[in-house]
Amino acid sequence: MAKIRGKGTSFLMTVAAAYTAIPNLISVNVSGEKAETYDSTTLDGAVVKTKDHTGYSEAATISAEAFYDPSNAVMAAWEALIATPANNNVKITYTDSGPTSVIYAGVGFGIDKTVVANDGVKATLTCETTGAPT
Repeated sequence: MAKIRGKGTSFLMTVAAAYTAIPNLISVNVSGEKAETYDSTTLDGAVVKTKDHTGYSEAATISAEAFYDPSNAVMAAWEALIATPANNNVKITYTDSGPTSVIYAGVGFGIDKTVVANDGVKATLTCETTGAPT
């Protein structure tokens, strides 16, 4: 199994019909993607509970931490999706050598800003996705 470096990973959003990288990225987290299950334990079954799949999958939630710049056009475009909700595709490109990209349909966008003494102003961006990634 090949190991890929995190160096060169980018998180991009659609701005004016083009994928544009979110600047000053520190970290990216894609979580929550999983196949849905239900408890299929029966009263006449064994002592161990059973589960089966429903045939559905949960979509991912993406979060990213970046240094915040309120005058940056990409940050402004992200915040515009909060003020005026709209669907917007986002893309994650892993590594800068032999890159692999995954596109998600973003439907819910959020931002939290953190200011700490002796550190840069940071933003945590969140994106709820829908459907299967492509």
